[in-house]
Amino acid sequence: MNGLLVNSGEPGFGKSRLAFEVLAQLSRQGVWFAFFDLKGELEDDPNNAQQRKTRTQFLQQTGAKYVRLIQQDLPINPLFRHPNPTQNAQIAYEIASLIRCFAPQLGAKQERNICDDYQRLDTPDFPALVLELEQSGANGVDLAIVQKIDRFNLFASAQTGISLEHSPARLHIACKRSVEVFAPPGLCRSSPSRFCRPVSL
Repeated sequence: MNGLLVNSGEPGFGKSRLAFEVLAQLSRQGVWFAFFDLKGELEDDPNNAQQRKTRTQFLQQTGAKYVRLIQQDLPINPLFRHPNPTQNAQIAYEIASLIRCFAPQLGAKQERNICDDYQRLDTPDFPALVLELEQSGANGVDLAIVQKIDRFNLFASAQTGISLEHSPARLHIACKRSVEVFAPPGLCRSSPSRFCRPVSL
């Protein structure tokens, strides 16, 4: 299965049910996933018994944990250090490339700075990466982008967060307007240096 899956159809024909079932099956196989419930289909609505039943069943099947993003950060730290220097260099490269995907103004030199500084961190997290960039003399868009990510407070620190490299725990996340995200955002256990694709409805 590649990183792209399209689930389309008319309202009421079971698209959401199929998505929930696919995620439940993936979780049973040890795959981490991110589920953004943009329509609030799994919202804890006291006036909708069927929706509450679906929500409870989904959470039990996947073992996901609920998080409301407007009230708290994700209890995970998506950054980690691999004990093998070669694999750690690859992880650093992938993290820097991922940051550049969301910041096209980031040049190749700045991407390299992020990659090099990441590799020097013993316990990587975004606050530590900001500090390392500052100490290495970065003062351009590379530092500004990582500082921005850090200021969003999306992720926990290395000390308080769940390590995606070790923990099989799953998360659910809630976004703005009581929209919920149910997620084990992170890495596939079968390939720890690759990020799983998020699934959105």
